[in-house]
Amino acid sequence: MTIEKNIEYGIGKFAITSNRIIISDPGYEEGIWCQATLENVMNGDYVARVIETNPINPKISEITITHSDFLFKKLDFSLTDETIGIDSNTVGIFDNDHFETDRKKINAGSIFGKLPHSVFTHVRNGSYPLATAKQNNKIVALKIILL
Repeated sequence: MTIEKNIEYGIGKFAITSNRIIISDPGYEEGIWCQATLENVMNGDYVARVIETNPINPKISEITITHSDFLFKKLDFSLTDETIGIDSNTVGIFDNDHFETDRKKINAGSIFGKLPHSVFTHVRNGSYPLATAKQNNKIVALKIILL
């Protein structure tokens, strides 16, 4: 009998300053079809976390970022029409103005990590849905669903 258990890891804080984020495999240049660019994102500090399922055979099942003003508020997430394609076993969430420089700094061997304007995690290659939560028509949280 296998008991599934979820473990949450905090990646840390990072800043969104451009009201726009790019969710992408860091191996891709901006504009490729399998990344998402989201507008109308609330600027400020975001806290990133990953959820790992089944510590015996660990799999990261979700990466979530939440604006620091909404960490302890109930948020309703809705699936977007976006699908994130990964083929380097890494996905990142980047402030638009820092995408080109930050994507080149990511160490592909790391399980997860952060830079001042981005976060990333190691995942299985594939295509994954994206969900967002909004307050006053601004995106204040998002999650990539990895299972």
